Amino acid sequence: MKATLKILLRNNYVTKEGKRQVCLRYTAYRQCTFIGLNISVLPQHWSEKRLAVLSGDERFLFYNELIKKMYHKADGIIIENYLKPLPVCEFISKLKDQNYGNTDFYVFIEKEIELLKASRASGTISNYNKLINTMKEWKPSLSFSEITLEYIQLYHNHEIEVGNQLSTIYKKHANFKFLIGLAID
Repeated sequence: MKATLKILLRNNYVTKEGKRQVCLRYTAYRQCTFIGLNISVLPQHWSEKRLAVLSGDERFLFYNELIKKMYHKADGIIIENYLKPLPVCEFISKLKDQNYGNTDFYVFIEKEIELLKASRASGTISNYNKLINTMKEWKPSLSFSEITLEYIQLYHNHEIEVGNQLSTIYKKHANFKFLIGLAID
């Protein structure tokens, strides 16, 4: 059983202005559900062939970008679960999860630090937050694939240039190693 996905303009609901809703239709286990994208357009501003909003609508670029983004995310979820499709409710929860598919190290670690607050001392949590904040100042976004031995050496050299003592730098390395361990688990 394979899950399917399609973008379409719904016909069963029309606003007073004559606009119709653009939605994703997800089908799995013979159950079909329509997921609204909060986009309503006039039928003459919709292309069935291209599955896109035409230039007659003033916000067509924004709408088309949003449609493409949501379709890509939904398609990625379907491909990840190709052999065993997700039930409708699980699919919708993953689709609406803003952090699903996010590879940003900082976002992940900030969530983990929130979970650690229950089991770690406040000073330790403060040290983790300081480390993340100084890393963000040096490199505002950091994906998991960028964390290499070379990156750690560059960060080490940056800390020396800033004027930190070696003992402080080594403590930061120990904290960073712990945070990376959380990501690996």
